Amino acid sequence: MKSKVEQEAEKKAGGTDGNTRALSPMNILVAEDNIMNQLVIQRILEGLGATPTIEENGEKAVQATLQQKFDLIFMDIQMPVLDGITATAIIRRIPGANMPIIAMSAHMMESERNKCREAGMNDYLVKPLTEQGITALLLNYFPIQPASVVAEEEKLRHRWLNMNYLSGICSNDTERVNTLLSALAAQLPAECEQLKMIIQLRQMKPLERMHHYLKSTLDSFQPSSPPVILWSELNRLIQFKVNEELIWGKSLELMGSLQRAVQLLAVYKPKT
Repeated sequence: MKSKVEQEAEKKAGGTDGNTRALSPMNILVAEDNIMNQLVIQRILEGLGATPTIEENGEKAVQATLQQKFDLIFMDIQMPVLDGITATAIIRRIPGANMPIIAMSAHMMESERNKCREAGMNDYLVKPLTEQGITALLLNYFPIQPASVVAEEEKLRHRWLNMNYLSGICSNDTERVNTLLSALAAQLPAECEQLKMIIQLRQMKPLERMHHYLKSTLDSFQPSSPPVILWSELNRLIQFKVNEELIWGKSLELMGSLQRAVQLLAVYKPKT
């Protein structure tokens, strides 16, 4: 029998299909000792855009949680070495380990569900595992986008980022390129906030300094991308000191474009 949460989520999903929808990027831990079930859930989660980490027993799941932050955990109830309920109780004692934990079992009696809740589990999934069941349950905890939207975001990201420039300065080292992009994703939100504050206070000198500072950041973007085009237009306005209202208006446009870049970089998946 499906859980109430799972049933409600399936209604929200409106016939959610893993081939047409995708999850926001997330790390999911799967504690499951059955190899076939491991393969099934890994395929489903990867198809939805998530990154699964598979562990074969509760003890390894606890160790993984101590070493890495997960957005959600699928926890099989019956596993060797350490069962799922005991493992969950231990994980809940780890500071900050407040992610949803979903119990998995072929049979879920009321007494077993009570034990799961007492250990700190949020919901349960009855086997056999299906794409519809997993997707519908995840929909209750995380946003799911149509795959067409995800694909369009990926195309847009490639049109905005100057990968030739990044590869060139990194000697075509993929790992170094990924490191640069991670650094860009980390610093850009702060730059957006700083620009926002300058605009709110209408500080022209700080705007000129910030505008100059952003030049290095925007080297990572295509010359034809909106942030670079807007930066160039603002540069002309500042240089010729035209009407300040035009300058602040263009600054707002640039800030909005940079915020869009933040969104695109936030879901960037490094290539390996």
